[in-house]
Amino acid sequence: MVKSDAHMERIRQRLLDESSGIKKSEDARKQRDLKKYGKKVQTAKLQEREGERRALDDRLKTLKRSASPPPSPCPHRAVPPPLTPRTDPPPPSPGFCRAQGRRGRARRRR
Repeated sequence: MVKSDAHMERIRQRLLDESSGIKKSEDARKQRDLKKYGKKVQTAKLQEREGERRALDDRLKTLKRSASPPPSPCPHRAVPPPLTPRTDPPPPSPGFCRAQGRRGRARRRR
C-alpha cells in the first residue's frame, strides 16, 4: 500500500516533534542536575567559610584571654575606702553593676 505525500509529511512531522520533545526533556533534566550540583557546591563552600570563621573566632578568643589581664567586675564603681570588719556590707555579685544594670549595658536616662 502506497502512502500519499501528505500522510508521509504528517508522519515525519510527528517523528520530529517526538524527537524534539525528548531532546527538550533531556536538556531540562540536565539543567536540573546542574542546578542541584551547583547548590551542593554552594552549600559546601558556605559551610567551609563558616568553619574558617569559627576557627578564627576561637583562635582570637584564646589569644585575647591569654594576652589581657582579667577584667575588673565593674569599671564604673570606684573602690570604696576599707570599712571595719563589723560594718562591712556583703560584696555585690560579680555580674551586677549599678551604673550598668544586670546585663552590663549602660542605663538609658529619660
